[in-house]
Amino acid sequence: MTVESFDRSIFDSLPISGDASKLKASLLVITTEPATLVNLSLSDNTGIIVVGAKPEGFVSTPELPGFDVPLLVVNAEDKIIYNGNVQDGIDSIKMNDQIYAKIKFARRGWQSPVLKTKFDYSLVTDLVYMSDIKLDRTATLPRILYIERWFKSCSPCIEMWPKLCQLQDEWGSKAVVLTISRDIPKKDDFSDILESLQGIDHGRVMKAVDLDGKFEKFQQQSEFMGYPSCFIVIDGVIEYVGVSKPKSFELVREAIKLLE
Repeated sequence: MTVESFDRSIFDSLPISGDASKLKASLLVITTEPATLVNLSLSDNTGIIVVGAKPEGFVSTPELPGFDVPLLVVNAEDKIIYNGNVQDGIDSIKMNDQIYAKIKFARRGWQSPVLKTKFDYSLVTDLVYMSDIKLDRTATLPRILYIERWFKSCSPCIEMWPKLCQLQDEWGSKAVVLTISRDIPKKDDFSDILESLQGIDHGRVMKAVDLDGKFEKFQQQSEFMGYPSCFIVIDGVIEYVGVSKPKSFELVREAIKLLE
């Protein structure tokens, strides 16, 4: 599948064996190769759906129209966050299962508890940067900061990168786009993370990793753990928490006009 989202209602017209309530799990893991996932210790927030077989202990369906990869991982917003082979997708499954086991997921009408609160700039000045451009305690901090959280095996995250580059070009020095990867590099080698951005001209966008987990703790406090996730800080106050979308872009554009 090449689409960005997954329509769970497709299961309504398919024969399902096993506990159908798993189809509504926050994290949906759809696979044709369940043997690799048997020994994973996952929470009740994750549902594994097997296609083309009927193994004991799994929810299964004989077919799923349009499903043409060994593994598809769908988050609570019904966004496809991984599609590919099973072995490479295991880390994505484990990480997101842990997230949903600990943090409630944002739903329509939800508001983050950190919204309209003062932002602690040490959350970004203490990061380890993968780019030459960075935020520093000794420098003047930007009045408008657009923070994007992502990780390399998250397809929607990678698909957002060209837009982030476009936004930084549009805003120039009036607003800063800062990306923070959830991936943990091996020592100081960021090549594995940056390879996921191959073909994208991302040089003018700040890139950092959260090695000490300080920003991760802040994100947990925000109660929004979807990916990609966006935090907008204007004059030291958190003005937006959620997904990157036209609404968040417009908020920055309006702020630029007001601050000019």
